[in-house]
Amino acid sequence: MELSEDQFLDRFLMFIEENRWSFGGGVRTIIDGYYINADGTPGKPVWPEEDK
Repeated sequence: MELSEDQFLDRFLMFIEENRWSFGGGVRTIIDGYYINADGTPGKPVWPEEDK
């Protein structure tokens, strides 16, 4: 099943709220250990200490 980012967030936040948990973060696309920028290019590594 494929979901848009908005659909995923809606379902994820509903799940969090139903369990009376909290979530203060965001979501970012990760490919091959790198965050993907809005323009589709690789950004910072997810684990910078492993990039050395």
